[in-house]
Amino acid sequence: MTDAPFAAEPVPPDRDALPPLGDLGPEERRDRIVELLAAHDRLPVADLARRFATSEDSIRRDLRRLEGEGRIRRVHGAVLPLAVLTPSLEQRAELHLAEKRRIAAAIVERFVDGETLVLGGGTTAIEIARALPPSRRLTVVTTAPAVALVLAERPSVETILVGGRLDAATCTVTGARAVAAFADLRADRAIVTACGVDAALGLTVSSHEEAFVARAMIDAAATAIVAATADKLATTAAHRIAPLTRCGELVTDRRADPAVVAAIRALGVAVTLV
Repeated sequence: MTDAPFAAEPVPPDRDALPPLGDLGPEERRDRIVELLAAHDRLPVADLARRFATSEDSIRRDLRRLEGEGRIRRVHGAVLPLAVLTPSLEQRAELHLAEKRRIAAAIVERFVDGETLVLGGGTTAIEIARALPPSRRLTVVTTAPAVALVLAERPSVETILVGGRLDAATCTVTGARAVAAFADLRADRAIVTACGVDAALGLTVSSHEEAFVARAMIDAAATAIVAATADKLATTAAHRIAPLTRCGELVTDRRADPAVVAAIRALGVAVTLV
C-alpha cells in the first residue's frame, strides 16, 4: 500500500492535556494508539508522533501494522477507527434514540404518495417505518422483518418483505436470493443505513453479504438517502457498499463534526442536519 501524505491538523485542547507517552515499546504504543482513537475518533499522524515522542515514520509503521490487523483504517491526513462491532438490535434500539427519531421525521417528509421505496434494516430504519403517517400510500420493499412488522400496522402501505437467509447479527435478509430480488425492481428511493459513513471510503458495513444487498438496493432506486447518526460518520467497517457519491443526500444529526460534513458536501452530496 502506498503511503499517502498525512497533513497535520490543529490539536484540540483536550489532546494537549494528555501526558507524553514516549517510554512505551512498539506493541504497547500500538495498543495506546487504538485506545486514543476510541476516545477521539480521528487522529493526525503528526499529533501521534508528538505524543509518543517518536518520528512520523515510526508512527506510520505502527499504523500499517494496525491496519493489517484490522484495528484501524488510514485515510489522507488522519487515522480513523473501524466501526464498532454490531451489538444486538435490542441494545442498538436505545442508542441515540432522539437523534434517530429526528432523522426519521426529516426523511419521511420527502416521501410522496404512490412512491415505491426500498428500506433496509437497523434501528434507524425501524424509526423511519414508525414515523410514516398512517394515511401515506406507499409501496415499501424491505430486507428487515422488524421493519415489515411495523409497516404491517399501516394499511395504506403495501409491504414487500424480501426473502433469503436471515442474518442473526443484523436481523436482515441476505444472500443471493435477496440480491436477485432487487434486480428487476425500479424504486423511487432507497433509504440506506450503514455501520460507517466516510467521505473517502464511502458506505461500509461489517458483513460482506449485507454489503452486496445494500449495493443492490441502491442500484434499484432512482435516488438514495443515507440515514445515519453522527457517531457513524468518519468511521468504517470491513466491507464497502458504495461511494457516497452514489447517494443524493445524507440525513444526520447536529452532533456531526463540521469538518466531516464539509468533506461530504464537497463530494456533491447534500447533508441535512436535524
